[in-house]
Amino acid sequence: MGSDEGGLTVEVRGDAERFAALFTQCAPAVRAFAYRRTGDWWVAEDVAAQTFLQAWQAWPQYEERGVPARAWIMRIAAGVLVDHARRQRREVAMRAGLIAAGGKEHGPLGMPDGQPESVRDADRLALALAALPAQQRYALWLRYGADWMIADIAARIGRSPGATKQLLHRTLTALRTGVAVPVGSEVSRGR
Repeated sequence: MGSDEGGLTVEVRGDAERFAALFTQCAPAVRAFAYRRTGDWWVAEDVAAQTFLQAWQAWPQYEERGVPARAWIMRIAAGVLVDHARRQRREVAMRAGLIAAGGKEHGPLGMPDGQPESVRDADRLALALAALPAQQRYALWLRYGADWMIADIAARIGRSPGATKQLLHRTLTALRTGVAVPVGSEVSRGR
């Protein structure tokens, strides 16, 4: 059979060494692709892992048809991203329904109606965090989860320190009110 643009020959389907070479070649591109779509490195890592799991399971049936194996991997990654987005939308809708029902259903932790107020507050916070745009969630995590300085966060997300402070302030305000305000919207500019 043929050869890939990276010199990978796909002659023996199911060959673990060839698949390992494909993984080494493509894993950074899959993670970067997933990060560009989600804005979340943790999700990007999960997408890459799921992509290569599915690719490994399908590897014995892989046939080169004039398209590089890398394109096949990226097509799998795109499908994994679609599945992730669908799952996330369903989860957010379910959590919103549970919160709107006032805890009459079992919550995500399996706690019935009598769940403590702190658990209901945690559910509301989780829902508000899930509704935030990826850049806001990432900046918030860098500041309060990883304890980064504003200047470091600004450099990482490509904003000035002043714009980063403003982003964090608006994000915290949105969380306090339970409404995520998208970055760049008329509301977030104070108009």
